[in-house]
Amino acid sequence: MFDAQGRGKGFLSLKTNLILVMFMRIRAVYGDEVLRPLEKLGLREKEEILIEIKKHRISKGVLKVDPGLVDEVIENEELFE
Repeated sequence: MFDAQGRGKGFLSLKTNLILVMFMRIRAVYGDEVLRPLEKLGLREKEEILIEIKKHRISKGVLKVDPGLVDEVIENEELFE
């Protein structure tokens, strides 16, 4: 349903009513109480849209894990089914 840019289109027809939905999945940066998209949106000026926000967290660094726990996870075949 989505293309390489995270966009997709779908529709739902209820007898004579037609509802068109356009999906976009983009990254944005929040600063000074404003969301700034990192790419062009292809929207008309003053077009009203609905935004759903999902936080994207990236962690960098080293995680210390008990070697016994690592072995237990590796040996647990149920995790790899």
